[in-house]
Amino acid sequence: MSDYGYVLEGRVFTPNQTAVSLAECEARNKALEAAELEQWATCPDDFAAYVSNDRRVTTWLGTQIGRVVALTTYRNGLTGSRMDCVTVRGTNGATYRGRYGSDWSQCVRLRRAKA
Repeated sequence: MSDYGYVLEGRVFTPNQTAVSLAECEARNKALEAAELEQWATCPDDFAAYVSNDRRVTTWLGTQIGRVVALTTYRNGLTGSRMDCVTVRGTNGATYRGRYGSDWSQCVRLRRAKA
């Protein structure tokens, strides 16, 4: 997963606690996204993405990299939370599958489907 920065109360925060200034945050995020899109073009076996309410699959910054073509929802018996299982047609031509807790998350870990 990439180390994108987000701004909160005038400070930049990243998952890996990387020191990033406000001035460089946007350019750094765009460079990280460019590297991810380069990797996406190679049809990787695993990829992390985000699912929006309109079934678009995007990067952290919102660039569309696919579309949900099938969706199954079920309730987790242990916690009662909702889980969505998705099949995604990527803009790279590959098909991916993944699941995520749509009650609390938009991040889905995708795995390339076998041909």
